[in-house]
Amino acid sequence: MENTLQHCLSLIRFFSLSSKEFLEKVRPYKSLLKRQFYEDLLNSHLDPNSKPNDNILPPRNIRIESIIDSKIVNNLNIIVTISRWIDKLDARNNFAYLKEPYKFQLLLRGSRDGFTPKIFHELCDGKYNTITFIKVKGTEEILGGYNPLKWESSDGYGKANDSFIFSFKNNIAKDAIISNIENPEYALYNGSNIGPYFGSDLIIYSTHDEFKDYNKRYCRKRYNEKKIRDAEDDDEYYDITIEVGEDPNVKILRAHMSILCYRSPYLRRILASNKNRNKENILSHIKLSKISPEVFQIILKYIYGGTLSLNEQDTLEILKILIAAEELLLQELVDYLQKYFIENKSEWMEQHFELIHRTSFQSNSLLELQQF
Repeated sequence: MENTLQHCLSLIRFFSLSSKEFLEKVRPYKSLLKRQFYEDLLNSHLDPNSKPNDNILPPRNIRIESIIDSKIVNNLNIIVTISRWIDKLDARNNFAYLKEPYKFQLLLRGSRDGFTPKIFHELCDGKYNTITFIKVKGTEEILGGYNPLKWESSDGYGKANDSFIFSFKNNIAKDAIISNIENPEYALYNGSNIGPYFGSDLIIYSTHDEFKDYNKRYCRKRYNEKKIRDAEDDDEYYDITIEVGEDPNVKILRAHMSILCYRSPYLRRILASNKNRNKENILSHIKLSKISPEVFQIILKYIYGGTLSLNEQDTLEILKILIAAEELLLQELVDYLQKYFIENKSEWMEQHFELIHRTSFQSNSLLELQQF
């Protein structure tokens, strides 16, 4: 076998292979390679500061049409840059120029297949290692993200350590921005009625339902390391205002109807009722007078990102959060807070037994507190 392959080995661009390709396709056959050549090849993956020798074959000439079928991306350098990001390859790596970009298989093209969440999930669910490209209307700016997991319609978060979002201004790679995930627990959200959702940082969705075209998107810094646009635009694309609290402590907050509907059955019901009455697509507005602005802002942060910090809250305020969560039918949060009280605030509950008793029996969903 070694004699048969010797004439072919010299034609292979070994140094253009990714680390995964090296591990799976080269390492098992290292006995076929000259020892020094194999050591140099191994060092190119382990030590980016090592220098390639003069005998390494450069990458073959590549045409973008052979790499990606895209109406948005027409610059090969963008694909090369994204491929390096996927491999976590620093541009300063001495071997970076030798790495060939990945080939991308087209799953969905909005202009061909449609721009609805339903189409997105039909064509992309179950597919791993996907790149989403979004062109900002009226510009040459490209936004997007990388999902190393598979898309699903599970209405839950996907934990990913290697996801990232990016932007390219004017369809060129020179001013590219990459923002890696900082909080892997909330890297992705698989909403059945929403489009690509990257860490609450980059989202496109429809304010109507999964059968209607996307009409909203927002881009901001939440769970990734930095923002990918000069200005955060989530406020620009809000489609609902929520009036919370009672006089004189009233505040109007902005939000996105689609996100609220997915997370809260109560708000979904209220907003569906408003939608039936709102035939002229006027900005939706609802009132939640029983919930204070301070509590609802905490709830809103949980709805958007799934995080809740109780360290700086006094116990009575946490109880108010529990009551609000119960009203909004956020059962996961209700269960968490009941457990929190029992495990961390049992003495306080004994001291305020009448309040806990009265509160817990106002709803059938507070069974754990009732049984305390």
